[in-house]
Amino acid sequence: MANLYGYRRENGTVGIRNHVVVIPVDDLSNAACEAVARQVTGTFTIPHPFGFCQAYTD
Repeated sequence: MANLYGYRRENGTVGIRNHVVVIPVDDLSNAACEAVARQVTGTFTIPHPFGFCQAYTD
């Protein structure tokens, strides 16, 4: 059986969180994003592969 992760809102209704992704803006932010993801169950990161202000161009 699958787990259902939900939460109760301030107004009493229920919400469901499907996915939480922490996306860094550069490679310097990767460590901070990973630290956040370790603190929130079910969260994952997509590491940034390039340095500050760098982007892949073909």
